[in-house]
Amino acid sequence: MTASEEQRREWLIQIETWYAMKFAELLTLLDAIPEGNGTMLDHSLVIWAHEQQNGYSHNRGDHPYVMAGGLHGTVETGRRADCGGVPHNALLISLANLMDVPTDQFGDEGLSNGGLPELPYA
Repeated sequence: MTASEEQRREWLIQIETWYAMKFAELLTLLDAIPEGNGTMLDHSLVIWAHEQQNGYSHNRGDHPYVMAGGLHGTVETGRRADCGGVPHNALLISLANLMDVPTDQFGDEGLSNGGLPELPYA
């Protein structure tokens, strides 16, 4: 028996809700651990990445990423950045640089054109 489109959509919502809850639980745990002048979350950067832009259609372009934590105050929080379809390599380059791993390339050379100027730095 094949599930209806409505049932498949409901399952997807349940799956994505579960992932969101687990991400929130991890952030809550990290935020409860004192570290230096803040919490472990303040000094970390946690990324929730999905393998698809839209789980329902399996579209693999323009993926959303959720980043949480301040990475020692180097990342401005509470922001949304629209990077206009730039390959995720740029995000990885920016993150490496924020973590004192200087690089202007990550992965496929054709997709490595430096970091993200849109990444909101503190």
